[in-house]
Amino acid sequence: MATPAQMPISLRQDRDFVLRVTELTDQGNPWDLRGYTIAFMIKKSITDTDAHALFVADNDDMYTTNLAMGQYSFLVPNAVTSGSGWAVTSAVYEVVYQDPTGITQTRIEGPVTIGPSVIVTVP
Repeated sequence: MATPAQMPISLRQDRDFVLRVTELTDQGNPWDLRGYTIAFMIKKSITDTDAHALFVADNDDMYTTNLAMGQYSFLVPNAVTSGSGWAVTSAVYEVVYQDPTGITQTRIEGPVTIGPSVIVTVP
């Protein structure tokens, strides 16, 4: 696996956020991710323990998936982003892949910008 992709993300408090990923091989073909374990985590600080993460998900929590075609997504629901722990303006995240042989590597990582919602109550 190559160096992790750096991809900043932005989300709003009290709103759903979907991280959508499509993986391609170096030749531009879909990367078959069947057999991989994929984990997504958001933390206030990189030094926070996993138990204190703002959000944690893995294959069982994927929002949509077509792993044979290298596609998946994770949903961070608005019920989660409305929690008191989200009253911060920045965080960090990481997406980790564990391949079928057990090798675990960071695939995507970056900063998270967290902003307040403009509309408090959706009519």
